[in-house]
Amino acid sequence: KKYSNSKVKFAKMNNLEMKFPNEIFDLVSAKHTIINAKQIYNCLTKGGTLVIEGIDKKDCWELKELFGRGQAYNDEIAISEKDYQEIKEAGFEKIQKIKIIENEYYETKEDLLAILMKTPILNDFSEIHENKKLGHKKVEIDLLNKYIQKNKKEKGILLKRRLYGIVAQK
Repeated sequence: KKYSNSKVKFAKMNNLEMKFPNEIFDLVSAKHTIINAKQIYNCLTKGGTLVIEGIDKKDCWELKELFGRGQAYNDEIAISEKDYQEIKEAGFEKIQKIKIIENEYYETKEDLLAILMKTPILNDFSEIHENKKLGHKKVEIDLLNKYIQKNKKEKGILLKRRLYGIVAQK
């Protein structure tokens, strides 16, 4: 209601069941989510652009290797490659894949632990062992300490993030 005269509109819906008319958007952006490239293609105007950012299989790879698991750790085909193929099959042209490399630094072990508890970087990180005596769940602290010791830098504890971007045009 606040932006009734604007060309910008907001809608909330299932991103795999988009209910938009064909050729309505000039730009569709998706970040860290599953897409349906054909539906996106259909709702983009001719010359419209799709921009995606996602988590690469190699994201936090040193941490995943140490723990022997993690988001996309055992995937035979990376999500970035699946997205690229689906976008290509949907009919998009001028498709660009972009590697995004970010180094994140965490000031303390508790800061790093907080992000690992809230994200799927390591599958079941907070649910591996139950400490019945204390009445709460504990993490594999020895492995975490080993990672921290190896990745402690002047700026803090290093977490190497690897993302991907895809930009495609209809």
